[in-house]
Amino acid sequence: MNTAPALAGRALSHSRTVPREIAHRRAVSEVFVTDSVACGADAALLGFQIPRAHSLWADRPAGPHDAFAVGEAARQAAFVFFHEHLDLAVGLPFSMQRWELAVLEPESLRDDERAPLEGEIHYRVTGRQVSAVRGSMTIEGTVRIDGRPALRIASEVAWASRRDYQALRDYQRGRKPLETTPYEATARY
Repeated sequence: MNTAPALAGRALSHSRTVPREIAHRRAVSEVFVTDSVACGADAALLGFQIPRAHSLWADRPAGPHDAFAVGEAARQAAFVFFHEHLDLAVGLPFSMQRWELAVLEPESLRDDERAPLEGEIHYRVTGRQVSAVRGSMTIEGTVRIDGRPALRIASEVAWASRRDYQALRDYQRGRKPLETTPYEATARY
């Protein structure tokens, strides 16, 4: 039974991707999140589509889709959740503190050799610490494919103001200078 539309109150669309900025990708072709809708104050349902062939995820054998490609969709969906449903500003420096991905049903990743893999991710906030200049949040989620639980996701992220983030980077770089090894370009094929 597919409970995802009941959670959201409407079916999710897979007809186009969300803006690349809110998915934290530079290339439009690398965005997998297609839609999102709130499911209460601290939860959302997000749609994704994994192409059958993709420059980053095309080295898989015939058969199942790469679970890490679904993991990338879930990572992007986490940022869409933060920006679109939890009002965290686009452009904040984020740091993934913890990321867990567990495949519950390997058969759900089977490639039918006809269509891209589509599914939904139901995320909810399970912990939050927020101040005026920084914060952290824990979220948990379930990836559903064909209406069945396929993967489980858990993540903890931290963020800070751009100024505080830059001060931290400057401090860390001052403690450990960057390598001075000369850069050698490699041939591209």
